[in-house]
Amino acid sequence: IMLLPAAGVHSCYGNSNSDVLEGEGDFDLKEVLGSEIGRQLFKVHMANELNIENYYFWREATLWKKTFRSEKEHERLFRFRFLVQNFIDQDAIMRINIPYEMQRDVMGVLNGEKPISENVFDKCVSEVYLLMLTHSWPRFMRTDLYRKNFLAQDIDLDLEQ
Repeated sequence: IMLLPAAGVHSCYGNSNSDVLEGEGDFDLKEVLGSEIGRQLFKVHMANELNIENYYFWREATLWKKTFRSEKEHERLFRFRFLVQNFIDQDAIMRINIPYEMQRDVMGVLNGEKPISENVFDKCVSEVYLLMLTHSWPRFMRTDLYRKNFLAQDIDLDLEQ
């Protein structure tokens, strides 16, 4: 298994439903995504489920929001186009599953109908996070990967942040 380095980001997108599916063990999705080890293991699971695009979009859009104010305008535009072309556009190679209205809103920004803002992907991120929370996370908690790495050991995700 090849684990790629994550972009050192932590979720700045809270979700009031994050405690809905706290499952076996002491960890929830927000904690797992907030740690390097947790992100790597969850990413392996998402790849095995053939829906890695949700994880990658979450990671990149979270980084977008975190770095929006510190990036130069041309860097911001490049990152915005990258996110749209890879995850939002109708022909995106890793298209995420979001409602048409959300896609239309983001594409409107791309077409100059609205200004680019740090919040442009917020609804999309919330939708993808909810999909991961309600679909991928419960299945991940039932895998040997989760049990061997989170339940069988004393792991402290707080030490990694």
